[in-house]
Amino acid sequence: MIVNIITGGLGNQMFQYAAARALSIRNNTALVLNTKLGFKRDTTYHRVFALDKLNVKYSQNRLLSFDFPGGDILEKLSRRLGRHILCPWYKFISDKKVTSEDLIKNAHKYRNVILFGYFMHQKYFEDQLDVIQNDFSLTQPVPHIVQRYIDEIDNFDGVTIAVGIRVYQEINDESVRNRFFYAQADFYNKAMAYCFSKYGKVRFLIFTQKTDWAKENLDLHKYDCQFVETGSTDSTAVFDMMLMSKCCHFIISNSTFYYWGAYLSQNPKKEIIAPKRWTDSTMPEWTTI
Repeated sequence: MIVNIITGGLGNQMFQYAAARALSIRNNTALVLNTKLGFKRDTTYHRVFALDKLNVKYSQNRLLSFDFPGGDILEKLSRRLGRHILCPWYKFISDKKVTSEDLIKNAHKYRNVILFGYFMHQKYFEDQLDVIQNDFSLTQPVPHIVQRYIDEIDNFDGVTIAVGIRVYQEINDESVRNRFFYAQADFYNKAMAYCFSKYGKVRFLIFTQKTDWAKENLDLHKYDCQFVETGSTDSTAVFDMMLMSKCCHFIISNSTFYYWGAYLSQNPKKEIIAPKRWTDSTMPEWTTI
């Protein structure tokens, strides 16, 4: 059985799930998700489990997930030991301690493990892409306001391009923000000019929590632009992600949320434009600026 401790925002949760789900398939064993512990410890951003609106496949096991009184403390002790104190045949595996190649070629060595970490690369689940695509399909109808945007995309006679803007505004320390490789205005302006030159009649759908920043820093007046405003929260952000995936092409900042919005697109000719300065999750077929 594979156990995974889920934490972080929606995009991070999807990477964690995808890596664990792929490993469970290779071993033909069940997947257990700990959907509480990581969020209980998130006293800074107060993230919530957001995969429940998707077609994800997992089980729950209170013992293995430390979901019992005192489980939080016991999990910390177990992690230091490298094994579940009550079930010592389960060992802890971090994304910093194991490679994707090992998880694929030597999956049998990881039949009973507790995963923790982010596993932020397609290489962890690249042998199960169809399964992951299906798991990340919606199980609920989209809200009316989201469907309205989808209908506009379908009825537009040009090319719709999603622009995912992330400036890490919640991080006040500039030096810390720079560690996240956040894109500056110059990237978005060059990317939009590139798309306008290449695709002609385009409409840019702007996805961001910093509308004021975008209006102040981007050359929006030059193009047909529309801000996506659905009133989404952390628990409903998946609907915005699915809306984003309906676009033809993508300009994305260094964000797992926008990564998945572009990844889930079914357009075989999609172009993904990203900053050259990125984490190791960038793909060789992307256009970088």
